[in-house]
Amino acid sequence: YYCETIDKQSYQGYNYFHQGVNAGIRGEFSLNKFWSLLASYYFDRYVKDYKYVDYDLPDKRKYENNNHNAKALLKFNKSYDRIEHSLQVGACAEYEYLLSDQFEFDLKPLIEAELNRLGITTSDYYYEIEGTPFKTHRQTTVNSFVSDVLNFKATNWSMALGLGVTSHSKYDTQLSPNVGVKKVMEEKGNKTTFSLTYGKGVRNPNLKERYMDYDVGGLGMFRIIGNSELTVEKSDNFSLSVNHDLLSKERFKGFFMVNGFYHNKRNCIEGQFNVRKDTMKYINVGEVQLYGFDASAKFIFIDKWTIDLNYTFLKDSYSNVTFTTNRPHSGTAKFSYNSRVCDRYEFFVSLNGTIKGKNESESVVYDSNSGEMTVDKTETYPAYSVWKLHSNHIIGKKRQIELSFGLDNILNYKPDRYDLVSCQSDGISVYGGVKFTF
Repeated sequence: YYCETIDKQSYQGYNYFHQGVNAGIRGEFSLNKFWSLLASYYFDRYVKDYKYVDYDLPDKRKYENNNHNAKALLKFNKSYDRIEHSLQVGACAEYEYLLSDQFEFDLKPLIEAELNRLGITTSDYYYEIEGTPFKTHRQTTVNSFVSDVLNFKATNWSMALGLGVTSHSKYDTQLSPNVGVKKVMEEKGNKTTFSLTYGKGVRNPNLKERYMDYDVGGLGMFRIIGNSELTVEKSDNFSLSVNHDLLSKERFKGFFMVNGFYHNKRNCIEGQFNVRKDTMKYINVGEVQLYGFDASAKFIFIDKWTIDLNYTFLKDSYSNVTFTTNRPHSGTAKFSYNSRVCDRYEFFVSLNGTIKGKNESESVVYDSNSGEMTVDKTETYPAYSVWKLHSNHIIGKKRQIELSFGLDNILNYKPDRYDLVSCQSDGISVYGGVKFTF
């Protein structure tokens, strides 16, 4: 539990009062050698009030958030001659109560609070928090699941089956099945793993997406509006991955991974600006597709040299146009060397690079009158690369002294313009530090 009061500024007539409390309990129980139970409960509450000191006004609650979370997980594990069986059954119930100054505004509670202060009672005083002009909302969610993992020992095959059930106080019950298979092959110390998974995803709109009504900054720049008519976001998710570990007696190691994925979202929940750019509203934008693959390789030579390479191809679209500012091509590279010269000195040096490909993105706007989205303008984000040289030196038999220094953005890259998706560096920088342990 904690509470604090922040004294007013000279131009304010109130103090900020913050109060928070959280508590939890967790238990693990071994029912027998095969069955075990994990249960927990957690509660969290935070409030923020205006306490008027220069005016004869009631306290005004600006924010309150209450969360109750209860979980239970039942596990079963047993190994047979040819199969290893792992079963899990779980459930999580969550209740959330939220009062926020970013919700709808209503003067009625303030008027009724002032009438009550003057001794005038009202019969329809329906707000729980006296003196707040902000509305409250609440929701209850229950998520439950059952999953079963089967490992077939003789063939190195394994299978995972699962089913999730989501129940929400506003939305209908949703099912989310998933299935996965894995095959492991080993030969002469080298191992290759193939994995294929499918899962159905479900996401209910949160309270802010449904009920927000917020003037950003309080300056009339633009408003963020919720949408109580939002529907549940659903998705189908596929992934296929291959991992290969190459081990050599000559102190060489190689690790390779390729993972392909495809996600199809329906009734995707996104915030979209209107044509005038003065209001952003949460809407269901229809179908969004996301697909691509990740590839990575890691090489280790005589436990001193290490090379890490990663590449990602990512594409997302809405109605055959780019929906976000994700760059289709990106990658990272790291070259490092470490050596222990003697008992009193060892060092590490690395060269790290981040590569971002070009992206041409079409931004869209939402027409509240027609309910349609149209292309507003096209943005071009050029490709760029940023590299960092870093070294670390440890000195002393007991490793008392550690020196770190390097160069960041050694190619001195500067973007033509700075925005949310551009490189944020303003050029090359030098850094260093010393750590002494005694």
